[in-house]
Amino acid sequence: MDELARTRWYRFLEILPGLTSWLILTLPFIASFWYPQAVAIFIVIYVVIWFLRALKSSAFSLIAFFRYKRREELDWNHLLSFFSDRPPTAQTPFEKKTVEAIKELKAKDNFKKADELYHVVIMPTYKEEKEVLDSSLKAFTEVDYPHERIIFVLATEERDRKRAEENAAYIEKKYAHVFGQFHVVMHPADMPNEIPAKGGNISYAGAYIAEKLRDQGVDFSNVVVTTLDADNRPHPKYFSVLTYHYLIESERKKRSYQSLAFFYNNIWEVPFINRLVALANSFWFLAESGESYRLFNAAAYALSLDALEEMDYWSRQTIIEDLHQFWRAYFHFKGNHKVIPLFIPVYQDALENKTYFTSLLGQYKQLRRWAWGAAEVAYGAMKWWKMRKEVPFCRTFIRVFYLYYVQVMWATGPVILFFNQSIPTITNPGFANSLFAYNVQAALSVIFTIMLIGIVVYLLMTLLSLPRPTGRFRQWRFAGSLLQWLLLPFATIIYGSIPALDAQTRIMLGKRLGFTVTEKIRKINTEEA
Repeated sequence: MDELARTRWYRFLEILPGLTSWLILTLPFIASFWYPQAVAIFIVIYVVIWFLRALKSSAFSLIAFFRYKRREELDWNHLLSFFSDRPPTAQTPFEKKTVEAIKELKAKDNFKKADELYHVVIMPTYKEEKEVLDSSLKAFTEVDYPHERIIFVLATEERDRKRAEENAAYIEKKYAHVFGQFHVVMHPADMPNEIPAKGGNISYAGAYIAEKLRDQGVDFSNVVVTTLDADNRPHPKYFSVLTYHYLIESERKKRSYQSLAFFYNNIWEVPFINRLVALANSFWFLAESGESYRLFNAAAYALSLDALEEMDYWSRQTIIEDLHQFWRAYFHFKGNHKVIPLFIPVYQDALENKTYFTSLLGQYKQLRRWAWGAAEVAYGAMKWWKMRKEVPFCRTFIRVFYLYYVQVMWATGPVILFFNQSIPTITNPGFANSLFAYNVQAALSVIFTIMLIGIVVYLLMTLLSLPRPTGRFRQWRFAGSLLQWLLLPFATIIYGSIPALDAQTRIMLGKRLGFTVTEKIRKINTEEA
């Protein structure tokens, strides 16, 4: 299901995002020799498009943020009690809405009780030390969902056998009693038709646990599978929120369930540039969740086990299995698939390596790997064409085009915004003194002034959501986290445009990028050890 023939059209579509990005960045400088006014108009149009996108993202970020705060306040276990044979009396508007939805589910013979559900958590690990796993597993002791209905699968790699066996023995001894079931699975090295990446590991673990549950007579439609990286810590209400949204969906099998990603676990231990990138990525997840009809799978998400078994679990041949899984599900269900935002976070690490310099370099490599999503434009477009009579035409086109648009804007936006009106004057200095150039500069100045609203929105969300630092100078460190947003234009070039262009150029040239495991470390306090 994952492989499509690498035809000339496929290669053209792989090249297209990078080609578009390079044309946007280079043609204005070249055309400025002869057509400076046309270039200036292009810059204004581009900035206006970015401006509208930024305003929209700011608005959806706020919407998603307040939904997240609201969901933190709700008693989800009480809401789950409505999915039972003896539900309580509905009091609040949300409870009454839940009761109405349950009536519709019963009318369609699609009602499930909350205590029938199991949650499988697959946590792949490769080269992480036990301290990383320890801090993540500790979060499961604090969840408000019945622990006996959580099945934990530690998915290790034979390529790291010694460390994997030591870590598994430590984690099993300390945490196996927390869960209804605890399993350790070791993914064999050098499996056929696989690249060494996360997809092969979690697919092997998924098939393993499916066989175990089948032997136990468990209905796969009653099993929801969440994949979490080794540094991921679910919010205490994650499983109860996920359970509610799974049960309330009438076509639950054809849905993915997407958590927020807050890169806050170690936010005060990383270089300030990495902290800024972590905050920007967290708020990007908020904005995408707020605009949920365009949401793709990313980071931590969940699907039903029966859907996963039908799709043969995850792709074993890509380094971005989360985004690719969206397309696999979308085409498997012939377009009747969407991602449901949960508006509850899974906390993750901001990127931190053992030294300051390697942390900065590791951040770049991580973003370059994420930017490999540009390769999915070709897959989505070719699969759409192949199944054009089976999937909704317009909806599929919009999804493919949106992915293409996002990848191109990622690579070009920071550069165009940084240079803006300077572009036509660099190669044509005489144009700078014209009335036309003056009017363009005045218009852009107004737009950039209004765009500061977005920075204010992110400052507000930083104030409300970021955990407070501890120790000496904590007030100054927190104030610095607000002021660092002023460096966003520079950071988005170095850690936005450049890694995206790097990835797109490699795709254009056919140079495949291997899966680079993001290093995860924990600073151990020897006084507490």
